[in-house]
Amino acid sequence: MVVNLLAPFSGRDAQMAAVSEQLDRARAGVGTVILVEGDAGMGKSRLLDQAAIVARRRRFRVGTCAADPGDGMVELATLMAALFDGHDPILDRAELPDLHALPEQRYWLLQDLQGLLERAALATPLLICLDDVQWADGGTAAALRALPDRLATVPVAWILAFRPSAGSRQLQSVADHLIRSGAEKIVLGPLGDAAVRQVTAGVLQAEPSGELLKMAERAGGNPFFLVEMLWGLREDQFVHIEAGRAELVEARLPRRVGDSMRRRLDQMPELAHRVTAVATALGRRFSLDDLGAMLDRPPSALLGAVEEVLHAGLFVESGEMLSFRHDLILEAVRVSLPLPVSRALDRQAAGVLIARGAMPLEVATRLAASAEPGDEIAIRTLSQAADALDATDAGAAH
Repeated sequence: MVVNLLAPFSGRDAQMAAVSEQLDRARAGVGTVILVEGDAGMGKSRLLDQAAIVARRRRFRVGTCAADPGDGMVELATLMAALFDGHDPILDRAELPDLHALPEQRYWLLQDLQGLLERAALATPLLICLDDVQWADGGTAAALRALPDRLATVPVAWILAFRPSAGSRQLQSVADHLIRSGAEKIVLGPLGDAAVRQVTAGVLQAEPSGELLKMAERAGGNPFFLVEMLWGLREDQFVHIEAGRAELVEARLPRRVGDSMRRRLDQMPELAHRVTAVATALGRRFSLDDLGAMLDRPPSALLGAVEEVLHAGLFVESGEMLSFRHDLILEAVRVSLPLPVSRALDRQAAGVLIARGAMPLEVATRLAASAEPGDEIAIRTLSQAADALDATDAGAAH
């Protein structure tokens, strides 16, 4: 995820204080581990960036890497990139024996890395930041289970960021092991009202009006979505700023939010992308059965795709139903779709919902919102819904 370094970093004072305390411990010669957990967009990457800035000011050498879904095919890819890559790598790759570079030599390779890290840390404290650890390879997972324990008496700090309930069982087991060994766990949840106000004022460089703050609330406290929406409002001139005051001109989702969501969906597997798009026609809450009916697939065929969307933080479980995490995500996915596609999906969803016994008025209201003048299919569907409603409540059908 792209980190907007121009946006103010607000609402995370307690978390940064915990990071600062752990860095102090590392400087005193105690190896430390911080686990940063949060859904997509909650600011994990930004927290790691801020931690790196603080550490460099305290004369730490810093190695960073964000894992990639493709890293699982390369042994120790994530950790090795953090240690040996970058403009100022914390270790010299030339000092690593080639003899132990093969996967079957992992034990000896970890021994080599331990020795190199010990020598480097005795000269200068080290901070190793690994982002998106849920995608890290098996070799990195094994190293994270072993190396922090082995380096517990030297000034090496580890900060590992990951999404909850994501990643392999091996990685989840590593996280559990580190917690039992004394790691500090930081959970990043949605921003509170005060932090949302601070971010809004910081991005717009003006005091936000009440209507603008209501618009900001649609981000559900998600820092990434909030900042994207605020920059989009500025770009589309949906806000007017004068004399230090920001007023909302138009309460409409800016193009930037839809474009950002489109890029995000394009990175997902095809079926997960389709599941997310189709769900927008079913409303905020929907069933797996309705999704299956829309896609003409049994629910069992959608389990993997739904898991992908849940891990991406776009869906959440809502009792026996699924739900978009918040309204802004639903709106962002919807505006990322071509208008003819969203209207066609609405018409299809109307048929699916009526067939399974949804209230006709609910279906008619939703379909009417997306229909355009002369839309014969929408008119026919609305008429059928009104007829169905008329059979039970003549007054509500007109």
